Amino acid sequence: MKRIIIEKRHALGGKSTFRYSGYVFRENQRDLIVGAFWPLRAATPFFRVEKGDPCLEYFFFHKWFTVLRIMDKNFQLKGWYCDLSTPARFDGRTLTFTDLALDFFVTPSGDSRVLDRQEFSRLLEERGWENLQKTGHLAGAEIAYLAKSQEFPFNIEEPFLKKLRDYSPDK
Repeated sequence: MKRIIIEKRHALGGKSTFRYSGYVFRENQRDLIVGAFWPLRAATPFFRVEKGDPCLEYFFFHKWFTVLRIMDKNFQLKGWYCDLSTPARFDGRTLTFTDLALDFFVTPSGDSRVLDRQEFSRLLEERGWENLQKTGHLAGAEIAYLAKSQEFPFNIEEPFLKKLRDYSPDK
């Protein structure tokens, strides 16, 4: 299994804000699916991610969002965290994308919540990216639809979970 680096950049500064490694579970012309164990603790009002929590990440080459499937250490689904972002770029070793500040959280039941609206508004204002507002709205609508209908990547029974379990640091 190929190990890669994921590099998240922030649109307000353009700098790399977060780097970590993961394993490529699938790569095709549409997307790249990566298995990883979250490298640090993080929390939002809706959920908490602990260091070492298993995650499946879906990076799209032609869509303006990413999807992070977050599970607890027993591989029970906590939810999906989605970033409005530029389409992913992959050079064979490093996957990069730019976080555009607007985020979505999808619960295991398929309900979605919009996060960081103020930060997104600030980005639009500072950069003059009014057209990005429509992109954010369309991405949010697609995420909500896919989540409610349990379509890829919001499938409850994900075939890549077995691969991730095989890479578990607890084994």
